[in-house]
Amino acid sequence: RRSSAGMVHGAAPPAAARGIVKRLAALLVPLWDELRVPAKHRLRGGGHGARPSESPMPSGDELPRFSEHALALLAFRDATLLIINGLQEHERILGQLQQEPAVAADHPLLLQLQRIDAALMHFIATWGRRFAQPPWAAGPPAQASEEQLIAHFVWRGDDALSRVRL
Repeated sequence: RRSSAGMVHGAAPPAAARGIVKRLAALLVPLWDELRVPAKHRLRGGGHGARPSESPMPSGDELPRFSEHALALLAFRDATLLIINGLQEHERILGQLQQEPAVAADHPLLLQLQRIDAALMHFIATWGRRFAQPPWAAGPPAQASEEQLIAHFVWRGDDALSRVRL
């Protein structure tokens, strides 16, 4: 629907959209750095993999692509941090339990560890399916088997699931 000024309602004017994309691209830099996204997978105004010197001013048409990219990276980061925090809590409680002289099956710390581990196993399995490919990489190979499409969450050099399953 167009207004009397000829603008489409619900869409940002081209100059405003261009400014939003430019700002979003600048805000993505710390997230790209934290997640160690390879330079070739960092969105630029010129498309995937363009070098900064080759990148023209981002266009407003790129706003949906930048927004989807940002949301995917944030989902990956949030899910990863949730698991890391759970693994740290697992290690903290396990360390306390190992200092106890005797641990009964109904010991509060053991019950807490079991609840944390059950949640962690679920989170790690979901993370492995959801992020079989990092969100910045291209889609999975067309002929990959289901087993090849599951990522392993590595924690301190081991598959995290093996650390949680006691």
